[in-house]
Amino acid sequence: MADFPETEEKLTTPPPPAARREPERRRFPWRRVLLFVLVLAIAGAGTTYWYLTKDEESTDDAFTDGRAVMIAPQVAGNVVTLAIDDNQFVHRGDLLVEIDPRPYRAARDQAQGQLALAEAELESAKIALAIAEVTYPARKQAAEAALAAADDPALPPPERLRRLIGIILDKYRGADDAHKVQLNALAALPPERRAEITAIERRIVQRVAAVLATLHPPLAAPGRHLLTPVTMSLFGMLNWVYTWFRDDGPLSREAYAEIVTRLMLEGVRAIG
Repeated sequence: MADFPETEEKLTTPPPPAARREPERRRFPWRRVLLFVLVLAIAGAGTTYWYLTKDEESTDDAFTDGRAVMIAPQVAGNVVTLAIDDNQFVHRGDLLVEIDPRPYRAARDQAQGQLALAEAELESAKIALAIAEVTYPARKQAAEAALAAADDPALPPPERLRRLIGIILDKYRGADDAHKVQLNALAALPPERRAEITAIERRIVQRVAAVLATLHPPLAAPGRHLLTPVTMSLFGMLNWVYTWFRDDGPLSREAYAEIVTRLMLEGVRAIG
């Protein structure tokens, strides 16, 4: 009985602190390792997601912030080279696209050819103008002098008209090409030269018109205004003969002069 209190004390005495903490120390390092691994996994997943989606745009309200710059070429065409990628930073002067230059090179070559042709025509026109300025007045003066010398008011009107038409066609002999150049270059002559030529032409037309009025007086009747149209129709047949007549052709100038004369003689009678 003397030992009972001692036995009771041993049963109720708590274990030492070191003995209680030993199991806890054995489990605690695994928790830290698992937590560390979990943190690394989350960080790696977040880094990977950011890297894969850093160039993508997303929005919750359908609006994005940024500067939009419209770029358009000054010429149209097919793109043959694309020198940039999506979302690439560019600087002033960087090549963006290359447009097929072949159609524009062809147009440039064609324009250069047209320019060369126009320059050649200009030089030819200058030469023609210089020739016309000298020869055209001289030819008109020679024609007027020949008409004045051959015209005989004492002749019957039909014969007088036939003679004038023959002289005009004869003055065009051998000068058809020059006559073509002179007609085209007349407007480019200096005003004083044009006035001189116009005065000569008007006198020639008036001489022929006087013969037509004598041949058929109703042409010059007051209020009818027929003499000028008939006279200019006659000169239309004579002045434009160079466009089709050939001296080596089947028709001579004399024969054509007779045709024109008969057309006028018979035609004016039909006017009434």
